[in-house]
Amino acid sequence: MMPILRSVVALALMVATVRAEGGAVFNVTRADVTHTKVVYGVVDGVLLEIHLNPVAARRFSDFTRTNLMHAVEIRIEGEAVSNPTVREVITGPTLELKLDDPAKSEVLAKRLTERS
Repeated sequence: MMPILRSVVALALMVATVRAEGGAVFNVTRADVTHTKVVYGVVDGVLLEIHLNPVAARRFSDFTRTNLMHAVEIRIEGEAVSNPTVREVITGPTLELKLDDPAKSEVLAKRLTERS
């Protein structure tokens, strides 16, 4: 299974699913997230764990079911951060993104948990 999207990931984000360059887009917003965590010690990068609320997790599960075996784009607050291929339906509340830049991962985690 791809480290970017694992079955522990169940994202039900308040997102608009659109097509971008032929692929579906899932946008994660602050309203979708209960908490985040940056995990170090991953080969060639870090994991950004995004824990979704129940509604967002259900939406993400539907998104992965609809886009099974297709490349998709994952966005955080509108910014493209990952382009995985969905290998299985994800039904858990946690989305894991493998990122190359630890500092960027920390910025993204903070952006998703800051409250206005």
